[in-house]
Amino acid sequence: MRPTPTQHARRTLDGAVLVSLAEALAVPTGLISLSFLTRMLGSDDYGRLTLAATIVIWLEWSLSAMLSRATNRLVAETETWEPIASAALRLYLLAGAGTGLLLWSLASPLATWLHEPQIARYLQWFALELPLFCAAQAHIQVLIARGHYRRRAWISAARWLARLALLLVLV
Repeated sequence: MRPTPTQHARRTLDGAVLVSLAEALAVPTGLISLSFLTRMLGSDDYGRLTLAATIVIWLEWSLSAMLSRATNRLVAETETWEPIASAALRLYLLAGAGTGLLLWSLASPLATWLHEPQIARYLQWFALELPLFCAAQAHIQVLIARGHYRRRAWISAARWLARLALLLVLV
């Protein structure tokens, strides 16, 4: 049964607020990460890590921006959304893996071009994250298209907290 326009608007507003609160965790977790990594890596290596992360984040969000609108729209417009979601996941994974392989192979030339040879290893490690990020984005877009905003908010909150915990444990 489809929700009424009022129910849909309320659920959308509720979801927007929860997603915003979950994404707001980026600020405190980012500040904790900043202070921890600067202390552990030193300012030079932290700067290199930040440069590499900026390149990879730009690639991740560019891929997501190219694919998310179509995924969201196609899944939202049909009752039999599972095949579309499966195809979208495969496309996101293919795009992420392809971009990751390209970044891996271009890491050394890119680092040389930037006059920072040490960032090549950071770029290669980050290249492994691209398919994972893209797979997560595919799932998130399906959740949004299906109207599961609360689940999307929980995923964001869990991502920021898990990222911080893994960083503190693994560095």
